[in-house]
Amino acid sequence: MSLDTIIRLLSRPMWPLLALILLACPLLLLLLRLIRKPKQCPNKPPSPPKLPIIGNLHQLDALLHQSLAKLAEKCGPVMLLHFGPEPAIVISSAAAAKEALKTRDADFSSRPRMFCGAKITYNYSDVALVPYSEYWRQMKKITTLELYSSKRVQSFGSVRVDEVNAMLESLAVSAAKGEAVDLGEMMFTLTASIMFKIAFGTSFKGSMMDDKGFEKLVHEAEGLLGTFAAADFFGCVGWVVDKLTGLHLRLDRTFRRLDQFFQHVVPIV
Repeated sequence: MSLDTIIRLLSRPMWPLLALILLACPLLLLLLRLIRKPKQCPNKPPSPPKLPIIGNLHQLDALLHQSLAKLAEKCGPVMLLHFGPEPAIVISSAAAAKEALKTRDADFSSRPRMFCGAKITYNYSDVALVPYSEYWRQMKKITTLELYSSKRVQSFGSVRVDEVNAMLESLAVSAAKGEAVDLGEMMFTLTASIMFKIAFGTSFKGSMMDDKGFEKLVHEAEGLLGTFAAADFFGCVGWVVDKLTGLHLRLDRTFRRLDQFFQHVVPIV
C-alpha cells in the first residue's frame, strides 16, 4: 500500500469507523461471555431472569426503589441482580440489612469504585464513598473523635441553637407579612449555616455561597453521584457511551465549580 493511499484513508471521516467499533464491541462481549464458562456458586441468592450483555438493567426504570420492590416480591428480601456484567446483591428487609451491616459488617464494609464518585471526591479523598482500606479506618477514627463524640457534639450545641432560632425568626417575619416560604430552601440554608459555622468558623449567610447558584451546584453534585454511568458496568465501551451522552462534560463542569468553592473556603481554615 502506497503512502498516498494511507494518507487518503486517514483523511476520511472517522465516524463510520467509530460506529462500526461501537457495534462490534457488544457482540464481542457477548461472544466472550458465551465462550467463558462462569464459575458455579451453589449459595447464590435468587435472581430474576437476565438478558445477555445488559443483565437486569431492562427491569429497572426511573423510580428505582419501586422497580427493586417489585423484583423483591418475586425473588425475596435478598436477591442477585446483574447490572451489565457486574453482579450486585440487593437487600430489602430489616432483618437482612441488620445481618449485612451489623452482624457481618466486615464482609460488607467496602464500597464500589464509581466513575462519577471518583471525580467528585478527588479520587476518594472523602469518608462517605472511599472503599474500605487503611485510609478509611483512619478517617473514621478521626471523624468519630473530632465530630461525633458526645463531647464534641455538645460543643456545637450553641451553633445549632443560634441557627435554628434565626430560621424561626425568619419564618415569623414571613408569616407576619403573609409571604409564602420555600421550606426546602430554608432547610438547605439551615444545614449549610450549621456546617459552615462548625467547619469554617464563619457564617454561610452573606457569603459568596449564599445564593441559588450554590444550592443548585450541591444538587447537581448529588445527582451526579447517583447517576448511571455506563463506564461503571461496561468498561471502555461504557466510557465511550458516557462521552457521547455528555456525562463527561457535565461532570467536568460541576467538578470545576466545586473545586472553585473549595479553593475559596480552604484559605479561611
